[in-house]
Amino acid sequence: MTVKIPLDTICVKSGVLCPNCRRKVESGLYDPFEVDLMRILLDLEEKGESWLRNSEYVKAYMFDGFLVILIRIRNSSGFNLNRTAKEIAREIGAKFVKIIDYRGRDLRYLAQQLLAPAKVYGVNIVYLPDGSTMYTIRVSRKDLHRLQVNKEVLEKALSKIYGEKVAIVPEVLSY
Repeated sequence: MTVKIPLDTICVKSGVLCPNCRRKVESGLYDPFEVDLMRILLDLEEKGESWLRNSEYVKAYMFDGFLVILIRIRNSSGFNLNRTAKEIAREIGAKFVKIIDYRGRDLRYLAQQLLAPAKVYGVNIVYLPDGSTMYTIRVSRKDLHRLQVNKEVLEKALSKIYGEKVAIVPEVLSY
């Protein structure tokens, strides 16, 4: 069983999309760079990245050279996501790649993975005067320097992936 992708494997490997796959890309459901990314994932699995077997590609987002890949990982045997991320970054030309084990709309879990090694202390909902809501991710002020990508880019990524406005808030913890 290979990594599950939303486009036909033959289309992705050949680079020539059938009408159905082309429609998915042209409609904006998937970006053109994602076709290349799916090909890279298939190639990595063939080269021995066994954790991709039975996993399911969900979506990828590019933010100023920062690539976030959402994958439902089914095989929990020992694997090195960092090595795979570096290989993908080299192949696709991204500055930094983060692979997220996607578990649906769980903002805290998503933030923990995206902001690692910084520690997430909590997620709050802020009700704004105009009736809309915003989510705040509380991170220790000391951990802000540990973020691997610019805070504003991470906020943009979290907002896009989660579908709601998200802000990262530095917090001073007193014990």
